[in-house]
Amino acid sequence: MGLPDDDSRMAILKEMLNEMLSPSENIDLVSLTTKTKELSGAFLNIMCQHAHKLAIREVIQTKKKEIRKSTMDVDEKDVVPKPCQNHFDEALRFVQRLAYESETSR
Repeated sequence: MGLPDDDSRMAILKEMLNEMLSPSENIDLVSLTTKTKELSGAFLNIMCQHAHKLAIREVIQTKKKEIRKSTMDVDEKDVVPKPCQNHFDEALRFVQRLAYESETSR
């Protein structure tokens, strides 16, 4: 089985974004579809998971900074991580390295 075509990659990415808690609305799926031509569905999945983890880390780091600034116990709404385009760009670079390493180790 070969790599997914443009339509398949777009469908895979849409499905994965729908499964995330609350993806940001500014994700450029057309650009991601074009940039991921050499990736399998499994690597697309890894990319989406990695982007979500990056968003979670960003929220945690922001919360840690806020806690350090304030010693007051304040009730706040939970912040829901929202992956945005820069998370996907960074995740794509990560997955491209993985794919390259996978290919060269064969």
